[in-house]
Amino acid sequence: MDYTYIMDRLTQAYSNVLGPNFVGMYVHGSIAMGCFHPQKSDIDFVCVVHNEPDAEQKLRILEATVAYERFAPEKGLEMHILLLEDCLHPTHPCPFCLHYSHAYWRAFLSDPLNYIRSMQGRDPDLGGHLTILHACGVCWKGVPVQEVFAPVPKEMYLSSILDDVIPGCGDDIYRLCNLCRVWGYLAEGLVLSKRTGPQWALSQSEGPAKAIRAALDSYNAGTAWNESFCADEACAWLQRKIISLLPEEFARNYT
Repeated sequence: MDYTYIMDRLTQAYSNVLGPNFVGMYVHGSIAMGCFHPQKSDIDFVCVVHNEPDAEQKLRILEATVAYERFAPEKGLEMHILLLEDCLHPTHPCPFCLHYSHAYWRAFLSDPLNYIRSMQGRDPDLGGHLTILHACGVCWKGVPVQEVFAPVPKEMYLSSILDDVIPGCGDDIYRLCNLCRVWGYLAEGLVLSKRTGPQWALSQSEGPAKAIRAALDSYNAGTAWNESFCADEACAWLQRKIISLLPEEFARNYT
């Protein structure tokens, strides 16, 4: 699966539809962080605009996006359209003009106009996305990253990544890798991926190293969790560590 093929064509389609309203197309997530895996990753990107597109433009953008799902990895595509103003002055939860992910393709196809009307608002996940875009985002076309994405307040990023480690969120590999990411951010202010988070955790003098190594190996190989390790015990240790490092206002909500 060649994600460059998909991004090249989607970028061309979006810029054609938006014309002078188009600011740029930017890739974040696993591609930007150097840990993309076709079996485990989706293609995460943001289109930035000066003004909100009208309904007809949104429809044409979504039709183009859905058309390229057949070329995408198993987890599909995830897209937000954001205003330049909201990227330059981020607030939490961040507003968005339009959102699409593979989970919503049936909803869009069954009632496109209702989908367009309803799929706008605010998304707490954007705190994490904007942080990664500022730190290592890839400009596929348009205004350079440093002129579009301002630094995100630490509280905004922390709120976003904590949502990824609530109990029951994701499979065992996902949970362990994301818990390591949060630990690294709280301990040293590091913005880590699901690969570099466990790598950092393994460099520490404490923690459930064998389970973390198993999660990292499974993530790298795209294989299932090695059930000889107890994910629940490892996750519980990491959650206790995170709670010990959390600011008080976050600890109250996380526990």
